[in-house]
Amino acid sequence: MIFKKVLLSLLLLSELALAGASLGEQELNNALQARQTLQQLLSEQASETSPEAAAGLKSAALKAGFEMQRSLVSAAQSGHPVAQFYLAQLVDKQAIGNPKKREEYCQLIDKAAESGLLAAAVVQIYKCDDGFRKQDFGDREHHRMLSRLARMAEAKDANWRWYPLPLFMGMCVPPPERVSIPGSPIPIRPSRMTSYTEFQGEANLLVAILTIPTFGQVDEARSRIQKAQAQDCPGAEAFSEGLEKEIQSLKR
Repeated sequence: MIFKKVLLSLLLLSELALAGASLGEQELNNALQARQTLQQLLSEQASETSPEAAAGLKSAALKAGFEMQRSLVSAAQSGHPVAQFYLAQLVDKQAIGNPKKREEYCQLIDKAAESGLLAAAVVQIYKCDDGFRKQDFGDREHHRMLSRLARMAEAKDANWRWYPLPLFMGMCVPPPERVSIPGSPIPIRPSRMTSYTEFQGEANLLVAILTIPTFGQVDEARSRIQKAQAQDCPGAEAFSEGLEKEIQSLKR
């Protein structure tokens, strides 16, 4: 009797989890549709010459932006890692000079990485790894993030069908050209929509560069460089030569 009650409870929890995941995916799809609409409206607004029409496009863009954020928050709260990743991008726009927003951003990225999203684990090294930024390779959090990235680069991302995902900075491919935004005097450099294979290359290149100063693993670094070269990462070739020079200097 007790066993049946436990089994029933487990089945109920499983059904609730599936329902939450389904809701998260629905809200994420809504958010991505609103994001696409927003980008289209901003593009039309930039080329519109009529003040009245431009005002109408601006109003529609604000509405699409609000819907995108609402849906992302809902999907992220359900635990969807891709929604957490996209929501983090919105928070990041407010994080410059704001330690609380940076902490919120890094928490969202860490949750997404912990749920297995490779894109989040890559971005986390660039944006949230203080050990990497300060070259403090003994930092405990740096070890945790890099070790997780190394594992994830070898495993299949269960969220692979949601790629391409945005990457603002990276070493594998050059960033997009800066673009003008209506109402802003300074052109911005948009995120680059990056494929899953490109994120794998980025992950392996990061591991290759950081594994020697962090863990002293020379053979691992060479192996990761080779993998990055095979994963749409043309920038790995330049790093390969520098890596060999570093390895030779360590042997002296």
